[in-house]
Amino acid sequence: MARVERKLRTDELETAQTAPHETCIICGEQQEMGIHIGEKYLCLGCERKIVNTEVENKLYRTYVKKMRQIFFPVRQIKS
Repeated sequence: MARVERKLRTDELETAQTAPHETCIICGEQQEMGIHIGEKYLCLGCERKIVNTEVENKLYRTYVKKMRQIFFPVRQIKS
């Protein structure tokens, strides 16, 4: 299967917001450019990696687990 790398279009770059070095939910690094999904932040570099990762790649499961943190956050029970 041929690997096709996805490049950001101009309108996507305009949509990506410049943030004051927020911490990415995937790589854990502080990045300036990225997107918010709910209350979580995803840097553009990780967004590109997620989109271009094949299901067979070992990193795919890691990305799925990290993305679950966005869509299914663990709620802490108050005692």
